[in-house]
Amino acid sequence: MSQPIEIIVVSHGWVVVGVVVDDGRESREMLLGHAHSIDRWGTTDGLAQLCHEGPRKETRLRSLVPYDSQLRINREHVKFCLPCDPEKWSAKLGAK
Repeated sequence: MSQPIEIIVVSHGWVVVGVVVDDGRESREMLLGHAHSIDRWGTTDGLAQLCHEGPRKETRLRSLVPYDSQLRINREHVKFCLPCDPEKWSAKLGAK
């Protein structure tokens, strides 16, 4: 996969994961393909564990957009981004 997969922590308590199509540095609007909310982490070591290991059995993901659409996030609402291992996430997100 040529585009990175990241976990994005957004204001108001949202935690999402997806394929970064546009990081929003120029457009001020981040675009995520195959976006899912992470409703339950299911980890013992926080979000970093998800980045390295991928979703666990206890992790609960919910699709946020139809397969061919992108989630738009105002860059001002992004608190931080964590890069993920694409091999551990691609299949679960449906991003092959």
